[in-house]
Amino acid sequence: MNEETSIELSNGAAVGLTGHIHNFDANVEAELDRVMMEIGKWIESEAEIFLGHIKMAVTSNGKNITLNLTDLREGVKHHNVLGREKEVHFNFMVAVTDVDEHKLKDQTLHIMKDSKIKFCLEEHGCSCKHDEHHDKH
Repeated sequence: MNEETSIELSNGAAVGLTGHIHNFDANVEAELDRVMMEIGKWIESEAEIFLGHIKMAVTSNGKNITLNLTDLREGVKHHNVLGREKEVHFNFMVAVTDVDEHKLKDQTLHIMKDSKIKFCLEEHGCSCKHDEHHDKH
């Protein structure tokens, strides 16, 4: 018997990313908001409506915060507070309807890579610089 998943039944797409972020602070948290909103707006432009969920969990030393976006008008909602941390782990998930999964993954990666966040993705290996004194030219 071939049973479809809820993603397939809803013409959905899902993308999940895990990794770590360097030098997490309030500025990085604000940039995560911007990234999530930009992904949400791209989804809305592709599907004509943002229907789904963008979620991020950020953890360090037993502490965590979660960021959730389910409605573009309400913006990103935060649960808990996490102060300045040298390195945090994250799990990022986008599950939406009426968007091509490959386009969704490409656009999500593109928006994240164009952000001001110093992060590494587990699936791509860590190519980020750990030396904070290194300047880009």
